[in-house]
Amino acid sequence: MTDKYIQFRSQIIAALNAIGIASSRIYFRKDTVPGSDDYPAAMIILESDLSSNTSKHVCNSLDVQVSVCLIVDTQNDADPDITIITLREALRAQLENEVGNVITTTEYYDARADRSRKVRIAKIAVEYRL
Repeated sequence: MTDKYIQFRSQIIAALNAIGIASSRIYFRKDTVPGSDDYPAAMIILESDLSSNTSKHVCNSLDVQVSVCLIVDTQNDADPDITIITLREALRAQLENEVGNVITTTEYYDARADRSRKVRIAKIAVEYRL
């Protein structure tokens, strides 16, 4: 199952690269804060997994939920809502091409990245059966 998860995460990374987020701006730790020149950025966070169709010795499938957080700088953007929705839609289209319809919900909120920089975040729930 680990190989399948790594492949799935690689497909997410490829989709993020295709929408203009460089690999150097994709993070895998919740406590990582992108620098001031690193926007747009993304975080990929494993949220949960659920084994199904298990027998005594074998797990036949695993449902994985990953959060993909898209992060945009709001200080230098006239309309960050349009920017983040455009990125989210581009990601949805790329993931649909790569792995099918996997996005379930999206939450939008404001935050501060480095104690002062205002950012807009789209937390996208991505579910996939390995």
